[in-house]
Amino acid sequence: MPCMDTPSVKSSYRAEVAVPCSLVCLMSAIGKGKKQSGDTTTYTFEQPVAIPSYLLAIVVGHIERREISPRCDVWCEPSIADAAKWEFESTEKFLQTAEQLAGPYRWGRYDLVVLPPTFPFGGMENPCLTFVTPTLLAGDRSQVGVIAHEIAHSWTGNLVTNASWEHFWLNEGFTVFLERKIKGRLDGELARQFKSECGYDEGLTDAVKRFGETHEFTKLIPKLDGVDPDDVFSPVPYEKGSALLLTIEQLLGDPPRFEEFLRTYINKQLPMDIGLANSIFILVGAHPPIFFLEGEERYAFKSIITDTWKNELYAFFSDKKSLLDSIDWDRWLHAPGMPPKPKYDSSLMDACRVLAADWTSAAVNIAPATAANFDHMLPGQKVETLNKIRSSGKFSPEKMPLLTSRYKLEEVKNAEVKFSWLMLGLETKWQPIIPNALAFVLSVGRLKYCRPIYKSLFNWPAARPSAVQQFESNRKKPYRVALVHDTLYVMRSPVGRLSMATSSCNQFTFARMCYCHMRPRRDPCSAANNHDIIVTHTAIKWDVTFQLRMLIGQATLECTMIRKTDKLLLDVRDLSIRSVTVDGKVVDFRIAPNAYTFFGSKMTVYLPKDVQEDGGRLSVVILYSTSPDATALQWMKKEQTADKKAPYLFSQCQAIHARSIVPCMDTPSVKSTYEAQVTVPAGLTCLMSAIGEGSKGDDEFTTFFFKQPVAIPSYLIAIVVGALEKRDIKKMRFALQPQFFRVAVWAEPSVVDKAHWEFSETEDILTCAEEIAGKYIWGRYDMVCLPPSFPFGGMENPCLTFLTPTLIAGDRSLVSVIAHEIAHSWSGNLVTNSSWEHFWLNEGFTMFIERKICGRLVSEDYRQFMSFNGWTNNLIPAVYEQFTPTHQFTKLIQDHTNVDPDVAFSCVPYEKGSALLFYLEQKLGGSEIFEAYLRDYLTTFAHKAIDSHQWKKHLYEYFQDKRDILNTVDFDAWFHAVGMPPEKPE
Repeated sequence: MPCMDTPSVKSSYRAEVAVPCSLVCLMSAIGKGKKQSGDTTTYTFEQPVAIPSYLLAIVVGHIERREISPRCDVWCEPSIADAAKWEFESTEKFLQTAEQLAGPYRWGRYDLVVLPPTFPFGGMENPCLTFVTPTLLAGDRSQVGVIAHEIAHSWTGNLVTNASWEHFWLNEGFTVFLERKIKGRLDGELARQFKSECGYDEGLTDAVKRFGETHEFTKLIPKLDGVDPDDVFSPVPYEKGSALLLTIEQLLGDPPRFEEFLRTYINKQLPMDIGLANSIFILVGAHPPIFFLEGEERYAFKSIITDTWKNELYAFFSDKKSLLDSIDWDRWLHAPGMPPKPKYDSSLMDACRVLAADWTSAAVNIAPATAANFDHMLPGQKVETLNKIRSSGKFSPEKMPLLTSRYKLEEVKNAEVKFSWLMLGLETKWQPIIPNALAFVLSVGRLKYCRPIYKSLFNWPAARPSAVQQFESNRKKPYRVALVHDTLYVMRSPVGRLSMATSSCNQFTFARMCYCHMRPRRDPCSAANNHDIIVTHTAIKWDVTFQLRMLIGQATLECTMIRKTDKLLLDVRDLSIRSVTVDGKVVDFRIAPNAYTFFGSKMTVYLPKDVQEDGGRLSVVILYSTSPDATALQWMKKEQTADKKAPYLFSQCQAIHARSIVPCMDTPSVKSTYEAQVTVPAGLTCLMSAIGEGSKGDDEFTTFFFKQPVAIPSYLIAIVVGALEKRDIKKMRFALQPQFFRVAVWAEPSVVDKAHWEFSETEDILTCAEEIAGKYIWGRYDMVCLPPSFPFGGMENPCLTFLTPTLIAGDRSLVSVIAHEIAHSWSGNLVTNSSWEHFWLNEGFTMFIERKICGRLVSEDYRQFMSFNGWTNNLIPAVYEQFTPTHQFTKLIQDHTNVDPDVAFSCVPYEKGSALLFYLEQKLGGSEIFEAYLRDYLTTFAHKAIDSHQWKKHLYEYFQDKRDILNTVDFDAWFHAVGMPPEKPE
């Protein structure tokens, strides 16, 4: 609208807005009523408080109200209304705490509106109506600290406003300071100090490095002549301003008096229209009414500059002038770069280290005085504390009984905490830990836990006999095949190499995409001749026979000839091939075992001459059955399931195991659509990495039908058969059909409700991922909670993510794995590494996006923590302990010639790849710029398989204006050098 669009001008406003009668209108004002006429409703609003133009706001939509308190409501779309009410239930408490700090709340109402995911901020402090992002609906109230910030703006920003954007720190620096004061009152001073130090060390430091230490925009009061203020917005005014206020508070040495100054500063103003001020509270029905007295002076309702604030500071602390004069005001206000660092209490950051040191130095039978701190830690802090005790190398086994009993570690349900405790006991050679460790590895199949535990047991002479006996007694059991196979390698390996369990996600699209032939280097793990002929669609028919532990049926491969060839080369492993036809004609075929048994065999199908034409299409039908020892399949008796009522089957095709269940081009460089028809015993449910299209059956058998119209690599084909139940999870917010759900969890009946509660935040995570990476194209995102023998944390099969039951901790503390698997819906499933040598394009990108998601849902501080933790606790041990700094498996791009990719799997592609992307983000301009690039990358290569050189070429093309920066990156060292990366991200 035409206005004096400067924060130095404030005016009251009144509005009448006509909207369709089915919609609701809200504004940054007090609602005065509504009137319906025909198909429209006219809403009337009044804002008697003078506000700057940037605080004018409107919302129109199909929204409902939920009352939080007499002066606080939350508005949102009906499907999330109750969840939002629960999430923001503490709003009134925040508001009351803010009033204690800053004085009476002057705006009458404090309502919230949860906007669609496209809202680009965490929140916006419009008077009477704060806007918030739906990503705050985490389901555990962990994100509502954002509300404290927006509430603080009701005093600093909305009430006392910067006169121009050059003095923006008067809005945001004060608001951050007040927000942390609020959180300090509610969560303790320690939390306030922790957040403040994070803000300085990460937010402010990163911004200064991004701009450059001498850049104008790193000043607290920058010059903005001819500058778009949007280009200047950064953490500098927030964190540098807050750090200045904290420095002053510490210098003056009297926090209660500084809070008194804060209230005086906020509530002091020049003479104003007292009648207007009093009418505000009559209008909104404030209880009790608040009245201003004639003659009072306040800065409230005014716009000021920094000198006005500084003069008020000196006037209030007239007895402390000498202390205030000791502040280098010119450096704080007008110098670029980092300011002096306040003195922070780093207790929360150091809590793990301190408690670990205390336990290490404590007497044998006496717990340290700080022992109770563990009880109040987050699960991740507990894990870190136990790991730091272990890494000290000074913890004696005699201390283990007290540590164990003090924290009831034998009873803990969180698998991460329990694993850390077990590894500590094994490291210290505490004899009673042996049966606990053996029981744990029998109850879970996740390699992340089993490999290091078995290795530690085997390397401890006292534990070795029990470990070997249990190992040998279980190695023949079908549900232990994957675990035993991999653990055997750990025990027999002279260097004790371990590899990280692979995680990934599955996706679904409604549009059928063609294979794009990128012609990267031939995949050394596949015999396929995909440069000559391509499989574009696979139709599978399987009979699932639990008695024989076999899949019996056929595969129809629809192929397209790229260039003339007389043969089709496929990958197979232990398949019994009965016959092959090409376009209905019986043809010869040959199976040639590979010298390296893990590659299986090369199947040659000899093609008739009449189909050997460029661009020709042919249909190959193969009748076959799988082996009872198929490496992709785990068959379980009913006694080995949670409910012990029915047998169970699940698959794991990554990396090169699809060839053991279907003849295929078992390389990620070939993508094809597929459909399946699977017959199982009646009473069982079948699921696949595809969209279910119904079922039919009788008293003996049921046949399920599936279709995956998105072209996927063979390793993403997946099947589950068992006695399963389904629970839908949170309605999709913007679905056109009222009852449409795109997320569900499947599990055995005794587990399904626990799984439903544990993973109830999945839709929120998926929505957040879409904000970062673009539209989710796979239609459904279902999860199946597998039996404990599943050897990984998760597997990203499209439309059906596999999850370990160890994630069901009862407190949602481990569901960050979901963020990783969801991220694979873009990086891995949509854009895929062309071979396992470039595996970092799947997992490095996925880890990077996963942490982006967690950063949005939790905080940027948490993203930084996860990234630092990945470097320190994953990558460094992989380079120096799992392998050696000169081992080729520590390269980002490895040579897999005659190498089993399962052996090469480790956290190196995950963490080294993620670190490269984090490093590039910092060099190329920060998170927002890099996220735009990320979306372009995912769009450019969607439905394709690429290698690292194609990725690098696109990176240079996208950042053409920053080639000088890219040329400073040692890509050769990042890609091909062994050991740690050449640079560590900040």
